[in-house]
Amino acid sequence: MIPATLLDYMPYLKLMSIDARVLIFAFALAILTGVVFALAPAFQAASTDVQGALKDGSRSSHSNSWRRFASALVVGEVALAMVLLAGSGLLVKSLYRLLNVNPGFDQHNLLGMGVGLSESRFPKDPGQLQAMQTLLDRVRALPGVKSVGTTSSLPVSDGGNTSNLRVVGVPSAAPQGREANSRTVNRTYFQALGAELVQGSWFTEADNPTGPQRVIVNKTLADQFMPGLDPLKQQIWFTYSDKEKPRQVIGVVRDIKEGPLDTPARPAIYTPAEANGRLFLGLIIRTEQRPDALITGVQNTIRQLDPDAVTFNVQTMEDRIQRSPAAFLHRYPAVLAGVFAGLALLLGTIGLYGLVAYSVSQRTQEIGIRMALGAQRGNVLNMVLAQGVRLIVPGVVAGIVAAMLVSYLMRSMLFGIRSWDPAIFVAVTAILAIVTLAASYVPARAATKVDPMVALRYE
Repeated sequence: MIPATLLDYMPYLKLMSIDARVLIFAFALAILTGVVFALAPAFQAASTDVQGALKDGSRSSHSNSWRRFASALVVGEVALAMVLLAGSGLLVKSLYRLLNVNPGFDQHNLLGMGVGLSESRFPKDPGQLQAMQTLLDRVRALPGVKSVGTTSSLPVSDGGNTSNLRVVGVPSAAPQGREANSRTVNRTYFQALGAELVQGSWFTEADNPTGPQRVIVNKTLADQFMPGLDPLKQQIWFTYSDKEKPRQVIGVVRDIKEGPLDTPARPAIYTPAEANGRLFLGLIIRTEQRPDALITGVQNTIRQLDPDAVTFNVQTMEDRIQRSPAAFLHRYPAVLAGVFAGLALLLGTIGLYGLVAYSVSQRTQEIGIRMALGAQRGNVLNMVLAQGVRLIVPGVVAGIVAAMLVSYLMRSMLFGIRSWDPAIFVAVTAILAIVTLAASYVPARAATKVDPMVALRYE
């Protein structure tokens, strides 16, 4: 059901398959439902008093009880449609908010990929650092490339790779300090990403193996770890090793979505990649054209440097956001709820139309008498529409109450909106009212065309 090319970007779905037990249960339930609803009118017909029915003319003696039962079904269908429409509306709006959340960088014309260089070719640190710089220079020289940067972990990932740290001079409840996302980036990474500098400066050529040890932090880290302090006057100490020395904060960057889209930004700290070499890195490429058009050229450039190198998670940053686990977990419930809402609305509309049309056929003689006594076509139209309204209103009211309860229960599935969203409920109510009124209008319009002379002879 999902193309293999998409599964390559969504490995968390590769183990999913259709469960035979669920399929058999659904098939059996569908058969049972069909049998039950087919037997109900059969039993009703078998219990009919034939002599009484003949005395009452052509109309069934059970018509009133059947009409009440059918009316209850239609009210239930309208209420169910209201619940599903409201739920799907909330999920769709939540998905829209999620996909339009500010990731902290410009996702357009941006290509990302993971690169793994072979240790056999670059076994030691100076060689690894030189290989990274050579790779950046060659990729930057490709036609259509504006800028390029590296990071130890691409944005919009699982939010891992954390380190414990302390701010020098700021008391900490735990000896190891507090946890923050830790990223190693080169000095052109933030510019290539399109990140926003809030305070201070980016890394420069001075950030090298022999230069001063400096770091950049995100806005959340500055706010949480240094409340009321000037971040550019603070030093940070990584507590994972006694050999670590305090590092000066030189810049504060606007929060970048390092983790899932639907989670708040975590504290993050960035260290310069030029200080230490790496075999595995994330490549960020800002392009002047469609980013996917440069994939082959970039991969060829990487293999020219290292024939044994591997590339992975190759995709534009727009696709990375659209295909992220958080987007998937919000998109598919919205799609499924929308499909079921559409089916429920269709069934409710058909049921309402059928019931009103049947009522018109049963009241043909009554309508003819009314029109013979001077009733106008507008009066007949309003009379039949009122019957539909008497079914729509209870269904909508019951549906709103049920939808409020369901939306409260599904609040954990929503992002950036309230479970009780007035705009969604008003829009859904209007859609449901318009569609169901249209279903009542068609047979009501037909009732106004009844010929009184023909209706008076109708039996």
